[in-house]
Amino acid sequence: MLKMSITRKWTHWEWIVTDRTGKIITFGVALSRTAARHRAANALFHHLLAAGNRYELPPRSRKA
Repeated sequence: MLKMSITRKWTHWEWIVTDRTGKIITFGVALSRTAARHRAANALFHHLLAAGNRYELPPRSRKA
């Protein structure tokens, strides 16, 4: 499981993508909260895309 978080600093927003243990995968800064959210989501998506089958998805429930 990966987690993305956004925090406000003095004049900018910092975004961080971490794994389940809290290890930082990637991070960055942006001037607006919207830009920080977009960049964090984009980094999360690209990391999942590059990982392939490394992250297991929960099984789908079958409806009868």
